[in-house]
Amino acid sequence: VEEYNFNKEKAVKSYEDLLDAYVNYFAGDVVEAGKSLEKVDAANLSKNTKKIYRDLNTEVQEKYLETLYAEGYGYYNTGHHEDAIFCLQKVADEQIDYEAGNCAYYLAQSYRKSGDLAAARTYYQYVIDNYPGTERARTARNYVNAEE
Repeated sequence: VEEYNFNKEKAVKSYEDLLDAYVNYFAGDVVEAGKSLEKVDAANLSKNTKKIYRDLNTEVQEKYLETLYAEGYGYYNTGHHEDAIFCLQKVADEQIDYEAGNCAYYLAQSYRKSGDLAAARTYYQYVIDNYPGTERARTARNYVNAEE
C-alpha cells in the first residue's frame, strides 16, 4: 500500500509539473516552463500524456536553452561567474555543443574564474577536442597546459 501511494504521489507530481510547464509556456515564460519540464518524470505519465510531454518539451527546449545561454553569457560578461555556471551548466547538460561549443567554452571560463579548475579543465578539453583550429581551442589549450 505504501509503495502504491508513493507511486501515485510521484505520478500526480509529474502531471502537476507538466501542467505548470504548459501554463508557463503559453504565458510566454519559457524559463519557468523549462524548469517545470525538468521536474517531470515521464515514466509516470500515460502513453497519451507522454506525447503531450514530448511535444511541449520540443517546443520549449530550443527557446529554453536560448534563454538560459543568453542569461549565462550575460552573467559571464558581468563577472557573475557562479550565476553563469548555473545557467550554462543547464544548457551544457542538455546540449554541450550549444552555439558551436561556445557554451562549453564560457562554462569552462566561468569555472576557472570561480576557482574550480578541475571542472574548467573538463569543458576546456571538450572545446579542444571538438573545435580544433579555433581561437577558443587555442585559448583553452593554453589554460589546460598552464594547469599541468
